[in-house]
Amino acid sequence: METHTAGTLLEVTELRTGYLGVEVLHGIELVVRPGETVCVLGANGAGKTTLLHAIMCRQPAWSGNIRLRGVELGGAPPFAPAHLGLSYVPEGRGVLASLTVRENLELGAYPPRARARLNDNLERVLALFPPLKPRLGEPAANLSGGQQQMLVIGRALMAAPELILLDEPSLGLSPAVTGQVYSALAQLKSSGQAILLVEQNVSMALKLGDRAYVMEQGRIVVSGGRERVLADPRLRNAYLGL
Repeated sequence: METHTAGTLLEVTELRTGYLGVEVLHGIELVVRPGETVCVLGANGAGKTTLLHAIMCRQPAWSGNIRLRGVELGGAPPFAPAHLGLSYVPEGRGVLASLTVRENLELGAYPPRARARLNDNLERVLALFPPLKPRLGEPAANLSGGQQQMLVIGRALMAAPELILLDEPSLGLSPAVTGQVYSALAQLKSSGQAILLVEQNVSMALKLGDRAYVMEQGRIVVSGGRERVLADPRLRNAYLGL
């Protein structure tokens, strides 16, 4: 086990990676502490999803370190993060449409520690997302877009993660449904769940988050508490390219 900074859950240091020889992330530094909600903000193409893919071992790190409670993830197989306590909700939902809502949820409970607590975790998910309860026996294809987003977040929570990574959870949702999703995320935060949130909806994200990082062209250009980030003109620049 690697040594790590006391009080950190996830620690990313000097992370560099990219595609086909082109570097996309240029020395990313990021920390998530237990129970924190940390936002990663930035325009399309800033490298936010690539960062999540690297943390989840879907994209190999070229250099730098990714550590979860001091355990190095760099070079680990893609299944390793889930067994170590990370869950990932990708952009674009990705439910298994022909399976029932219950089957989708149960698939999320594949780490051994999660299988042992399957019923408890299922009750937790249904309490967070009540619209799913009466639909448990239906194919996931029958759900609305908002309900499908609830389902994929619930499926990730079925793994009983220490840290859940969410990529654009409000994408394509109406304001009303976005409010429902963020209300559930606020309940998660209150329960002590650590969250790493990639989002373009700045106001919703910063209302939820404890701290934020703003990315621009593969670099962190602003970091700090919500008030500091909101007051920094580089947040606006990162989105508008001014």
